[in-house]
This record gives sequence, structure tokens and C-alpha cells, in this order.
Amino acid sequence: MAATASPCDLAADRTSLPGFFVKLVDARRGAMDTDKQAMGLLDQAAVSYVLALTKIDQLSAADRVKAEDEITKESRTHTAAYPEIFATSALKSLGLDALKAHIAALAAT
Repeated sequence: MAATASPCDLAADRTSLPGFFVKLVDARRGAMDTDKQAMGLLDQAAVSYVLALTKIDQLSAADRVKAEDEITKESRTHTAAYPEIFATSALKSLGLDALKAHIAALAAT
């Protein structure tokens, strides 16, 4: 499987997947149709995944809470989604340590 494979390609070829997956969702836009499709395919392939909201530094505090609530509500409709949402900003290094620690813990199992 190519390094540039989409989540849809990966879910279709279960043998190429690790035991978990990180699905990035732009906090400014919320879960778009393509995000929901990828999550559905990961659910069908029984691949556990964690949702990471990106670009949270570009939202007001109120909009951040709204984005987190909306993605949490969406994640509850997906059987393979990890219940905790990771809110991140690469630019400001927010939430990255928690996400890295989660990934490391999963990789160790």
C-alpha cells in the first residue's frame, strides 16, 4: 500500500492497517462528509481510531467548545472511534503531548 493511501484505501485493505488509526478533523470545519465516510469505513473494517481536532488555535474559546461537542457527538455514532477527542494545534503545540502519549500507549500493546 502506498504511503499516500487514503483512509478509504486503507480501510478497504485491512491487512495494511496497524491496530489503530488517527483521523484528523479540521476544527474550523467540523466532520465533513469525507471524514464521516472514512470513519464509517474504519468502523466496517473494525479498525480502532482516535479523532484529533486540528487548528484549535484558530477558534475562539466558545467555538472550540462547540467544535469539541459536535465531534464528540459524531464520534458516538461510530463503533470503532475512541471515546476521547484530542484537540490539537501544531502551530501552538497544543494537545500534542496527550495525543503522542495515547499513540505511544497503543503502539506498546
